[in-house]
Amino acid sequence: MTIKTCKGHFILLIALVLTASWILGSYSDLAYAQTIGGVDLSKIPGLQNLTGFNNVPTADNGQGTEEGQGTNNVPTLDDASNEPKSNQIMISFTGTVTQMDDRSNLLYGNVKVGTPLTGEYTYRLPTKDTNTDQTVGDYPHDRKAFGITVNVGGFVFKTDPKNVNFLVELVNRDTDHYLLRSYNNLPLSDTIPIEHISWQLDDETGNALSNDSLKSAPIPPILQNWKDPYGLTITGGADRDPTQSFFVRAHIDSVNLIS
Repeated sequence: MTIKTCKGHFILLIALVLTASWILGSYSDLAYAQTIGGVDLSKIPGLQNLTGFNNVPTADNGQGTEEGQGTNNVPTLDDASNEPKSNQIMISFTGTVTQMDDRSNLLYGNVKVGTPLTGEYTYRLPTKDTNTDQTVGDYPHDRKAFGITVNVGGFVFKTDPKNVNFLVELVNRDTDHYLLRSYNNLPLSDTIPIEHISWQLDDETGNALSNDSLKSAPIPPILQNWKDPYGLTITGGADRDPTQSFFVRAHIDSVNLIS
């Protein structure tokens, strides 16, 4: 091999080394840069795990400002975790079963007249009234934080958190009404759906409520101002087939504000 050939190979080797060094340096700059060409790389999905982005808040740490700013501060219909706690009203209750119809023994005789029950319901205080009637306030809820739960006879009857359709209704007329109704509920089994869970209070004097505003109604309701001929009711089983369904009615004797 001639001296001229060796010199050519040496120059080529130097060029390759310089090129590799430039490429590695550019990649390092990319990995550690927060902004390139005016684009904030930390905001691009999939790049938050790059070395140098350790301080970027993620949905796991939930950090943000007092105003709730962060990467997971957008509420959805299925999540009310960012709802101020002062807006969420949770009320517990106790009661006793007063009527029972379970011809097919779907509840195995565990629920009968005299069986005690407990439960709670949660609603959102600033919910908008969707009824244009000035004497009727309808306050529908569709987020998983809201609904009703009833524990009785070893069974749990509960609003379906994945498909919430829970209504609070106030009627301020000659006769006042306070109504809760959960339309979508978790089934007891594959063959035993739960149709409705509801609780209704009535005041024939029309003095229990001053208007149909949810914010104006006493929290919790003052039971001595109401009668409950309908009480708390639970229906389940085969639709329109009384031989394959059940009906529970209960009197609520105490309510307490939890939060």
